[in-house]
Amino acid sequence: MDDHIPAIGSKVTRSWVKPPTRLNPTTLEALVAQFRAVSRIGEAWFVGSRITPRDGTPAYESTSIALVLDPPFVGDAEAEAMVELIAQLDDASPITEGRRSWLFVSDAVIRACQEQATLLYARSAR
Repeated sequence: MDDHIPAIGSKVTRSWVKPPTRLNPTTLEALVAQFRAVSRIGEAWFVGSRITPRDGTPAYESTSIALVLDPPFVGDAEAEAMVELIAQLDDASPITEGRRSWLFVSDAVIRACQEQATLLYARSAR
């Protein structure tokens, strides 16, 4: 296990930053096609996060794709659906370097960090 990643369940603070890695535009088309295939994905954003663990583990930056779902996942009952969606999308991810992650965010959260984010996909009828 990477000693720079806090243990599961650890408290962390996330701040939004410009993504530390770049997207490979030639592979982005495959990912957008995956977004289109999942009717629940309303928007997908390319974002960066600075993660600061409260346990003293060093802070680090991560490149993420933040998904705004409609309807959003609710509670533990949909944990399996979340894992399946991430597995499906991960194969098409154009992020191949550095730390990366998938985030499920609300419309309000992504609007608050929109200056550091790049819109990758928006479903036409919201």
